[in-house]
Amino acid sequence: MRILLYGSSGMLGEAIIEAADTAGYLVFEGAHVPPERLLTGSRARKLRTLAGMPLQALANASGVNKAYLSEFENGLRSLREPELAATARALAAKQPPGRFVHDAVWDDSLILRDINDAEPDVIINAAGVIPERRVTDAGMIYMNAVLPHIIAERATDAGVPMIHVSTDCVNEPTVYGRSKLAGETEYAVNVRTSFVGPRHGLWKWLEKISYSDNTGGMPPTPGWVNAMWSGSTVDAVARALIDLAQNPGDSRTLNLAMRKPIRKYDLLELLIDEHNWSANLYVVEEPRIDRSMRPDIELPSFADALAERHA
Repeated sequence: MRILLYGSSGMLGEAIIEAADTAGYLVFEGAHVPPERLLTGSRARKLRTLAGMPLQALANASGVNKAYLSEFENGLRSLREPELAATARALAAKQPPGRFVHDAVWDDSLILRDINDAEPDVIINAAGVIPERRVTDAGMIYMNAVLPHIIAERATDAGVPMIHVSTDCVNEPTVYGRSKLAGETEYAVNVRTSFVGPRHGLWKWLEKISYSDNTGGMPPTPGWVNAMWSGSTVDAVARALIDLAQNPGDSRTLNLAMRKPIRKYDLLELLIDEHNWSANLYVVEEPRIDRSMRPDIELPSFADALAERHA
């Protein structure tokens, strides 16, 4: 099987490449070009500056149409679910090709070139911007909400099925949640899921805490007992996406989740035990957040997923 992957430099993208390689599949990396890898000099410096720019500066420096980004940004929180995807599709159609956004170079012609060169059996879009990345709302909206529709339309034109990785946060009234919801497209299999891994996020935060006490003690670590979650390790999610890629089926939205949700307290406890980290969990009642999902595709339990990392 030949896979065209967008978002290959991210934590999930790297795990997808490893899972595909284990399964004996070929992966072709799409036109997401991290400047620190492939660009040098003034062009790379210009690209890096876009990450923290406000809307006006982003529009001026990158050529992105300020009017349509502003229109989408202002109405993002108030739009109902059906309107979000329709608005993103309309914006994708308006956007001229060849624009610099965030830390990547995206060009409609590059997407077409990718498809022609790779001749993929399936496209996986794992590209996106998470809240931890220091980007403007405009950059997050473009990457999470507009770009997936551009890729999906090119995939549809070429007759190639597409898997688009969404999130378990789509119902939250944040720019991230609403932008990811808007990026779900009728031309792809949208996979709502969540994962943790060693590069960043909760996993990395806990590791840093565990090594922050130089006295040899056990640093106090908050454990959220009312925060429910049904994601898994990044490796388990990547393997499930590769399994799905063998037969994506018709366009639809699927939940990729554990059958039995886990409290964040218990998740942290498992990570501490698995790595023999020094951390003293204490109970935190707030916030009360339920991000659990009823699985259409079932992930292994978090304990089993951790064990599989060392199998």
